[in-house]
Amino acid sequence: MQYIKQYNSDLFDKILLLQKQEYKRNFIKNIFNRKVFLSKWKEKLIIPPKEHVDEVVEAACEYMNISRKEYVEIIEKFTQSGFEIKECYENQSQANIFWNNVNIEWLCINIYVQSVLYNTAIPIYSTLKKMPLNNLTAYDYGCGSGILSILLNKAFHFKKLILADIDNYIAGFVKFYIQKTSAAEIYWENILENNRTESFDLVICLDVLEHLENSYDHLLILDSKVNKGGIMVLKIAFEHEDKTHLPQAAEDFFVKNDGMFFLKQKYKRLNYFGGGLVNGVYKKK
Repeated sequence: MQYIKQYNSDLFDKILLLQKQEYKRNFIKNIFNRKVFLSKWKEKLIIPPKEHVDEVVEAACEYMNISRKEYVEIIEKFTQSGFEIKECYENQSQANIFWNNVNIEWLCINIYVQSVLYNTAIPIYSTLKKMPLNNLTAYDYGCGSGILSILLNKAFHFKKLILADIDNYIAGFVKFYIQKTSAAEIYWENILENNRTESFDLVICLDVLEHLENSYDHLLILDSKVNKGGIMVLKIAFEHEDKTHLPQAAEDFFVKNDGMFFLKQKYKRLNYFGGGLVNGVYKKK
């Protein structure tokens, strides 16, 4: 969290205090979860079937006009050395320029993160597998490549799936995939232009709000899209340093507004992913 500490030492201290409070509040639960994890870590994780992942990767390679070998080489480079962002973005305008200029490498990495990492380090698929999600409507806010939601749709057969993000290179793949597969129940929309008022049974927002200065406003937008009794899957990497994460996002969420209090008042957290104060599966009260 050095980028937060450099930006605002009071914000840094507040997040540390919140982390200590959360750990103390859930001390017994944390011990239990650790024991369960250690006893089951050798068990096979519930992840999307390989043929489903292969299907979307093949479509992506066709869209990017690269071979499967070239795709694998990009992923290997990423997993071995990490993908470094050369510049540090200090405000929303600078960050927007970055996201509007993403390329093939970023699409490959996003596909890998959504199909593999989100289902191992963050076992979203395993968690949702236990829930009655058949025949429901779903909305992915800041979907990126949309791979996670596409794979979930293959497993749970949503009545409708909306994939929303800014219109960039990665969004081009989502639209290509929908057209290629004739997926009538899947739609892409520009997150900046839509005024959709309907709500959904499942709303997903992963690694999005930390890139937005007015993060709390976007939390309110997410809340408006969740049906009463519906599920929201939320991951916000405020505490993890990345040059596209804006310290203003954490400040807006924790200091200018009390995002954690809002979530506790309106939602019951069914499962905590770990790695962040906010991360988890929430059910709307």
